[in-house]
Amino acid sequence: MKSTRSLGNRRTSHGFTLVEVSVVVVCLVAIAALVIPPLAKRKRYSSKIHCVNKLKNLGLAARVFATDNEGLHPWQQSVTNGGTKELLVSPWHVAPHFQALSNELTSPWTLLCSEEKQRKAAAVFSTLTDANVSYFIGLDASEESPQSILSGDRQLIVDGTDVPPGLLLVSSTNQLGYSRRIHQNAGLLLGDGSVQAASPPNLMGHLKAALGPTNASLRLLIP
Repeated sequence: MKSTRSLGNRRTSHGFTLVEVSVVVVCLVAIAALVIPPLAKRKRYSSKIHCVNKLKNLGLAARVFATDNEGLHPWQQSVTNGGTKELLVSPWHVAPHFQALSNELTSPWTLLCSEEKQRKAAAVFSTLTDANVSYFIGLDASEESPQSILSGDRQLIVDGTDVPPGLLLVSSTNQLGYSRRIHQNAGLLLGDGSVQAASPPNLMGHLKAALGPTNASLRLLIP
């Protein structure tokens, strides 16, 4: 560090040399390299936990509804009995079926993934649309079939192509996967209420288990 002294009034001014500034910058960069990656990893882990919790809440809501409706989910129960079965027609939408779970879900915020960048949560269930939802509905899921697929993140890929909104029919001949439009590994809600981390390699295993020995088509309603 250089010092400049004035003999007349004994004032002294100090300044940093180029070497000292360089040392400070290098130290700051080194600290950032050590601190930022763990923080980013912690943020991703926190978002994943939030997403898993939302799927679990969704599974709990569906189970409560089914308990009060002879084991049927809203999309399997008639409108006259509080369900949405008659609404399973084109144009296909998920919002009405989730609205039927409003008493069990309590907040439409539950239907939006924490890492969703393209969509926003609805303020109330009465204004809920597919654009406020991050999760698909497995129309054939039931508590009697624990491995059936009840719901999961919407970023599905079938045979290498992103799945558009609407009704999706998949079978064991299809190659099912997940894109990274929302996050890296997606969550899958099964009929028994458990949430599985469905990376592309094991997603096909869940699909085959859900199809069972008959290998029938699986109906998924995509928001």
